[in-house]
Amino acid sequence: MDSQLNEPGFHSSAFAVVPKKDVLLTRDGRIIPEISVPQGQSVNDATDTALTPDARWDPFSCIALRILELRTQYPGYNIYAVVAGIADAFHRVPVHARHSFTFGGTFPRSQIGIVSGMAVFGWTASPGFFAIMGKATRHYQRTGTSYVIGYPVPFWAFQWVDDIVIIEVDIDDRLLRAERRLRDAIKLVFGFGRWNEDKFTTWSQQVHAVGIDWNIPESTVTIPQREIDKTKRVVSDTLDLTYVSLKRIDSVVGVLRHVLTFIPISKPFIQRFVAEQHAIKRTDRPGTPMTIELRADLTWWKQLLFEKRVRGCTHDNARC
Repeated sequence: MDSQLNEPGFHSSAFAVVPKKDVLLTRDGRIIPEISVPQGQSVNDATDTALTPDARWDPFSCIALRILELRTQYPGYNIYAVVAGIADAFHRVPVHARHSFTFGGTFPRSQIGIVSGMAVFGWTASPGFFAIMGKATRHYQRTGTSYVIGYPVPFWAFQWVDDIVIIEVDIDDRLLRAERRLRDAIKLVFGFGRWNEDKFTTWSQQVHAVGIDWNIPESTVTIPQREIDKTKRVVSDTLDLTYVSLKRIDSVVGVLRHVLTFIPISKPFIQRFVAEQHAIKRTDRPGTPMTIELRADLTWWKQLLFEKRVRGCTHDNARC
């Protein structure tokens, strides 16, 4: 590893272990490279974000709109959904050499390291590269069709990073053909055997997608309690800070994004954080001092969350 570290332009990071949802770190964890540290000299700091691909993906409220459209077009028929993930997706997403031809990671207190040419989680440009692969999968799915009540109807797919959701009406062999098309799409884009059976749900009327629980028969969408608890922790911990890093602001904006769907009037109380987030990135600062205004917004969020006013809404209120 010493020879690599002496190369000009080579940046590496140490590996870290982060929790897997609700599992204690003493039992299991996800090993990731700490690409955002050390501050100012990290892999993320050395990345030219001007070369980053478009990381935008479908707004998750489109899932609600799809369910409402199918219910209107095919009244009386059952509607089902499948959520599919990619096995070891980060091993299947190559990075253009002009951007970063390899990624290096080191183990603390050792001379052991790993060098990879794939887009790793935590890299500031990873979402854009993963989105390209997800969009290609979505495109292939949407260009397929099957006959529904005598008419050719295109398949539908929702893409969020590398996760895919398909929602179809249960008429004739529509579900079978839609799933077969999706398996072909993942095989074509990510390679043979990339369908992750652990992240693949069978056709169901109650699914968990993009961090939200969707109940198709009852036309409701709810935030799982674990997500609410996570949001509470992030808001409470941030209130104790006198200086808010960019990473913390990203976390605050991220955990509050679902709440906006259920309580649209709460949007003004996140706009200040979003504006600060953009300002920090534009001026290349590590963070911002906690201001009276930011603290007031966080206090409002804390009161809302701890009074348990956030839980769910109907599909009609969650649509695009």
